[in-house]
Amino acid sequence: MEVNDLETELKKISIRGRVAYGLKCIYNYIEEDNVTLFKPEIENILAQIKEFLVLDKFNVWEKKIREYTPSSILDTHPDNDFRDYEYVNVEELRRIENAYRNLPNSLISIIENTIAIETNNLYGGVIGYSSVTLDPLMEIISIMLEKNIKLPNINLFKQYSFLQDNGWGEKIENFNEIIR
Repeated sequence: MEVNDLETELKKISIRGRVAYGLKCIYNYIEEDNVTLFKPEIENILAQIKEFLVLDKFNVWEKKIREYTPSSILDTHPDNDFRDYEYVNVEELRRIENAYRNLPNSLISIIENTIAIETNNLYGGVIGYSSVTLDPLMEIISIMLEKNIKLPNINLFKQYSFLQDNGWGEKIENFNEIIR
């Protein structure tokens, strides 16, 4: 499928469906690039991202996920003091930081963009097809194509319509079945 056709199809998929697509891209990348280092840290990060798929309220989750973003953890600004984090302890943050520093930059970018899909529309109304969630997903697709990593089958995600729940879509309780 051509990228423009894929983008047209993704516009019809809910924000939760787009997150699930981004997550599936992460899993495909890990599998095809044989990323085995830092598996516990990666699984922990993915578990935090997956929470979005089944939540009703995002306010507490949003504070928590921001503590897991690569840009937050890798921020070297002196004011970025891990001791101020509420949801992730310093030891866990150091492990995740080490993972982020040693994983491929392209994978880090895919993780960051998947989290952006989740958070970019949290406090604004969903306008049109939500370009603020589609753009990071298209960046993920661009990285996947550049790295020659197989994209997920779009048909698995079409059931998550953008017409459901004002663009957010229904909860995705069966994500583990999708990633098989």
